[in-house]
Amino acid sequence: MITDPTAAPAPPLRYHDSLIPRLPVGDYTLKAGQRIVYSDGGTQQVSEADHGFEVRAPRFVLDPAFVHGAYPAPNSTGRYANLLPHVTLTRETLPWEVPVTPKGSWLAVLLFARGELTGDPGAEGRTEAIRLADLLTPVPGEVRPLPAVAPSADEKSSTCHTVLVPAALFAKVAPRTADLPYIAHLRQGGSTDDTARGAASDGRRYAVVAGTRFPDRPSRYVAHLVSLEGLGSVLDTAPTKPVRLLSLWSWSFDTHLTTSRQGFGTLAAALAAASVKDNALRVPVAAPPSAGASAKHTAQRLRQGFVPLPFRAHSGEHTFAWYRGPLSPVRPRPLPTPPELLGRPRSASQLLIYLEEFGIFDVSYAAAFSLGRALAVADTDFGSGYTRGVRSQRRLKASGKRFAPTVTPPKAPEHEPDARSAHARWLSRLRLLDHVPFAYLVPDARMLPSERLRLCHVDPDWINALEAGAASVATGDPEDEWAADQLWALRAHPTPAAALLLRSALVTAWPGMAIRCVDEAGPVAVARRATLASGVELMLLGRPPTNVTLEEPHRSAHLGITPEKKITLREITGRIGASRKSVPVSGALRSAEPMVLDLGARLHELLKTEFGTGIGPSAMALQLVASTEYQVLTVAGDA
Repeated sequence: MITDPTAAPAPPLRYHDSLIPRLPVGDYTLKAGQRIVYSDGGTQQVSEADHGFEVRAPRFVLDPAFVHGAYPAPNSTGRYANLLPHVTLTRETLPWEVPVTPKGSWLAVLLFARGELTGDPGAEGRTEAIRLADLLTPVPGEVRPLPAVAPSADEKSSTCHTVLVPAALFAKVAPRTADLPYIAHLRQGGSTDDTARGAASDGRRYAVVAGTRFPDRPSRYVAHLVSLEGLGSVLDTAPTKPVRLLSLWSWSFDTHLTTSRQGFGTLAAALAAASVKDNALRVPVAAPPSAGASAKHTAQRLRQGFVPLPFRAHSGEHTFAWYRGPLSPVRPRPLPTPPELLGRPRSASQLLIYLEEFGIFDVSYAAAFSLGRALAVADTDFGSGYTRGVRSQRRLKASGKRFAPTVTPPKAPEHEPDARSAHARWLSRLRLLDHVPFAYLVPDARMLPSERLRLCHVDPDWINALEAGAASVATGDPEDEWAADQLWALRAHPTPAAALLLRSALVTAWPGMAIRCVDEAGPVAVARRATLASGVELMLLGRPPTNVTLEEPHRSAHLGITPEKKITLREITGRIGASRKSVPVSGALRSAEPMVLDLGARLHELLKTEFGTGIGPSAMALQLVASTEYQVLTVAGDA
């Protein structure tokens, strides 16, 4: 694990205090009128109209799509005792959409250890489902929220999730009203897919809601993103009854003081150690049991990334054939080009390779051709549009008119995309293996086991066969071959030279993880980055890299203190972010057991004394931000 930020420069990351919408939640009336002003100065009111409307927010049920990520990662185990749990939201205005006093976040992250919640003693994230109308009905033995803005009828009928927090525990861990301005802030930029491609930042903004309690003892913890709307009466005055909270989202994790079994650094280090030993995309190859030609051929094929698959020959015989997808552990040899294949291949059978010495077929390129044709047929916009163009041109040819070399209707409206351009874009995506099923890329699960990274060469002949199959979609007779030739000529984008495949819990636990590839010439361009399946990521590269860096997303940078229980103060003017000094966190705590920060009072006063002025939420977050972790893999060369 490496944490020196100078070795893996982070893209720019900006902190903002808030992003408050112009209209908070509430009922509004829009008044409209028309008045005539005469030249003599007289006026006449002609018409008036009132229109009521409502501004809503997800106050009671949260769409999981709004949650970009959380730290510590859900269901992870690590040394989190000095870190504050937080959640990152894609709906950037959400923490400020419901007005609270003082101005701040209506959302909070509350942390509970195993055994603290009677309804969830194992800290697994269990909640009690209840209809909102029932939740808003007062109960003598509980404190329940009383929203200032009444919910609508359809909101009242919705089902929400709640947790019941004992009164004494709520008083210890819930934020005070003075904390509300500081428990949320806005982050902009940081590590994204675009920064992994070499861009400085994509400028996207994320709202961050942080907890105030540290998971400072070994235990299972559950963190709840809760609503504080309508609970102002119990934030500064200890409640005498249990408090029922609306839980909008939750996640669990484990803290260990002496081990970090599933943290980012540990996972990345283990993945690097396993992948450096063998990063080739192929099934494990044992030594052949005999020195015969067939055994040697089989071992060689497996080392080259081929796998044996069931095959039925034209004769009806059931046997096996070799197959390798577009990703190869070795640099693919160019296909020999017989005269009949100097142009575009016309059929899959032309691309079958017969290994006469062993009586076995290699179906790799034939399978690519058939897949390309199937993908073109399956895409209704591409297949049907292309076929209509072909038929139109055939009618022109039959009528004796000039045979136009295009499938674009003449004089198409300017707002309609050019058909040839649309087909070219479709082919460019196909060249980047878009829509290619995972089984065609990795035909055997043993090639890409869990917690492994694989680096591969991209076979341009396989991709050419894929495109040839797509170009053949409308060829029913020889007269249609011209159309396929035209589509074939649209191939303009270069084929990526290399690829990276990653199967790891890092992909799901740290969405937006930065992956940077370099070689002796500098950063390697990324043509495509995509998540293919749960925990599986693909990157197509312009050149084979020599080093790969995996890094935690900077927009999800941790908030916390040092292992020595100190806050690292950072400059808020001049060299913003530069280390200034360290101060003990004890002076900023509301309580030591559980360990809870007092953001609005003690920490604010400590920082005001240090900097000579009051600071806002973004500057306070800067004082608590911790370094991200990253791992560098050095890649060995291949044949």
